Amino acid sequence: MTIHRGPEDDRILQEQGAEGFRQARIIDLCQEALSQGALLTREDLAYRVFFVSTRTITRDMNVLREANPDVMIALRSTVHDIGPVLTHRTKIVHLALEGKTMTQICQIMHHSPQAVNNYLSTFARCVHLKRKDMQVGQIAFLLRRGKALVQQYLNIITECESDKNMSYHLDELIRMGTCSKDEKKVSRRANQ
Repeated sequence: MTIHRGPEDDRILQEQGAEGFRQARIIDLCQEALSQGALLTREDLAYRVFFVSTRTITRDMNVLREANPDVMIALRSTVHDIGPVLTHRTKIVHLALEGKTMTQICQIMHHSPQAVNNYLSTFARCVHLKRKDMQVGQIAFLLRRGKALVQQYLNIITECESDKNMSYHLDELIRMGTCSKDEKKVSRRANQ
């Protein structure tokens, strides 16, 4: 990993201090580790990279999330849905409900189309189960997902009810996700 990039980082340290340097490097370091097949933790950043407390890293990350709410910080806790942070899964669902294409979501989130499709499929199944009046625990059990993630998905579903654009894209997501292969063939033939 590239901890110090030379003159560019020297300038940041001089102009913005240690806090500015950490905040300028955290996202890049996490993305670089992810591209090399690794995932950093707050502890890695605190004790092995910047030599500060985890509390300091948490403060820096809160500043980064406020300044860049659309940017995912690829930590182990975010990628593996550990902890209370808004996960990459819910971010992917939000992007889809905003009308972003699969290609756009993959580029923004640095995920494969298969992973994005998996997350959207799980969300669609969550919607179906919610519409059958199932509770959080039941949905989590049936989907084999954590209750926290299911609750976040249910919150998104509630959010869709008050936003026409999101509601439209939710209906499209469900329609595309629930259409059987035979129905797709019939609808394709009808369109020809």
